Amino acid sequence: MQRFIILFITLIGSLSLFGQEIITVEHACNFHGADKKGRIYAYESDHHAELALRKIMEFTGLPANFELKATNVPNAAAALQGYKRYIFYNQSFMQRISQSTKSDWTAYSILAHEIGHHLSGHTLSDDNDRHVVELQADVFSGYILYQMGATQQEALLALNELADDIETPTHPSKNDRRLAVISGWNKAKDHFAKKPDFDRSAAVSKNFSVVEEAQKQKQGAAENTVEENTGLSYSSPFSVNKVFTNVTESGNVGMRVKVQIRDEDLLSGDYKCVAWFYNEEGQRLEDKNGKFKSGNNQVSAGSDLYMSGNGLSGHCDIFIPYAELHQGEGFNLSQFKLGLFKKRSNGSFERIFVDNNFTDFEYFNIHKEVLCDVEYSRVEINKSRGDVDGLEVIVKASMKNMSEDEFMIVSWFYDENGNPLIDVNQKFSSSGTVVTYESFKYEGTDNMAFKLFIPYDEFHLPSGDHHLQYRLGIYRKSNGKLELVKKEKVMKSFVLFN
Repeated sequence: MQRFIILFITLIGSLSLFGQEIITVEHACNFHGADKKGRIYAYESDHHAELALRKIMEFTGLPANFELKATNVPNAAAALQGYKRYIFYNQSFMQRISQSTKSDWTAYSILAHEIGHHLSGHTLSDDNDRHVVELQADVFSGYILYQMGATQQEALLALNELADDIETPTHPSKNDRRLAVISGWNKAKDHFAKKPDFDRSAAVSKNFSVVEEAQKQKQGAAENTVEENTGLSYSSPFSVNKVFTNVTESGNVGMRVKVQIRDEDLLSGDYKCVAWFYNEEGQRLEDKNGKFKSGNNQVSAGSDLYMSGNGLSGHCDIFIPYAELHQGEGFNLSQFKLGLFKKRSNGSFERIFVDNNFTDFEYFNIHKEVLCDVEYSRVEINKSRGDVDGLEVIVKASMKNMSEDEFMIVSWFYDENGNPLIDVNQKFSSSGTVVTYESFKYEGTDNMAFKLFIPYDEFHLPSGDHHLQYRLGIYRKSNGKLELVKKEKVMKSFVLFN
C-alpha cells in the first residue's frame, strides 16, 4: 500500500497575495471554536494536503464533492458558497497541531471530520442541530482513521488537544466527542474482520515504527546464479526499524534509524549496517560535500556492530543530520533502504543483504541548505598587493541562502600530476599545503565575484616554467568550525613563469 502523507506547512514567510481568492461563506462547520463566515481569503491548497485528501477519500469509496483551499480560517472548516462546497484549512494551525502532538494523525482526523460534514450534507443548512452534526462528523472521522491504520488513541489525539471540556453553542463537550470517535472506530473494527495492512510512516512523529517484511525468496536459475556471484542473501536479517526525528547529536539536528538485526543466520564477527537515502520518487539523494556518501556519491550513513553468532538479536543506530540529506529548508519527504555488510579479515566488506523495500519518513528542516556553484574562474598573473607581486584567481559564483553566515572561498594549488604543493612557511597554508582564500558574507545577490591573491614566492618553486593546477571550494563558518559546502571536482590548469 502506498504511504499516506500529511503535513500542512506555510513554507517561507506568509501566504503570498498571488493567487488569492475571496470566498463569501454562507454555511460553515469549524472543527473547533466559533464558525468563521462571510469573507474568507483563500489560496490554492498545497500538494501534500491534496494527497492526504485523496487518500482519505479512497476509504470512503466516493468521489470528492468539494474543493480544498488553504485559507485564513482559525483551524479547519467545511463550508458552502452557493452550491459550491469547500474544505478550508489553516496551514500554520495544521503545522502547529502536528508538532505539538508529535503526530500527523491529528491533521488526518481533522480533515476526515470536515469531509464527514460534506458527505453527510451538514453544510447545506443552518437548521441542523450543531451538536448532533458535530458528533456525526466525529463518528465518521473515527471510522475512517481505523481503516487507515490509526489506533484508538491516535484517532483521539486532535480532540484531546483541542476540544473544550464543556459544551459550547457550536460543539459538544470533549468527553462526548471522544465517545463519538471511539464509536466510529469500533464500528469500523466490527466491519472489518482483519485490520488492513498500513504503512505506519503515515503517522510520522518523533518516534514511529515500521515492521519490515522479510524479502520473498526469488525463484529461477538466472536469479540463483546472481545470488551465487554476489553472496546476497534473500533471508532478511532486519526485523524492526524505528526512526527518531528531530534528534540532536553534536550540535546537528537530524534523524536516527534504529535497526534490530536477527543473529540466527549470521556468523560471529564485525558488521556494518548502512542506510541509503532517496527522495520521494525513489531517486538517489546526491551527496554534495563528501561527508555522508557511498561510492556512487549517494547520501548514506552507517553504523558498526558486532554479532556474536549465538542466535540473539543485535541493534545499531544510524544518525544523519537533515542538512546532509541536501533537500533544502522546509518540509521534505524521503525514503531509505538498508544493507548489511560483514567485515573481512583484510578490512574489506562482504555484502550480506540489501533490502529492496523502501522505508518512508518525513521531516521539517529548519537548516537552510547553501546553494553555491562556481560559474567561472581564471588565473591572472603579474598582480600586486602593496610591494608584493603574485597572481590572482578570479572567481564568479552563484549563491543563495547564505545571508546569515560567514563563508570562506578557498583555492588549493597542485603540481601537474595533481599532487598538492607543500607550504614551507605556514603563510598561505592549509594542513601544510599551499592555498589562498578570502572570507566573505553574502551580499544578497545571486552572483558574487572574488579575487584570490597569492604571492609568487608562496608557491615555493624554483625558477622556470611550472605547469600547475588549482580548484576551488567554499566553507561555511559555523560555531567556530569550518563546514565544507562546495568543492570543485575537476582541477583547472595554468602556467606559472617563476
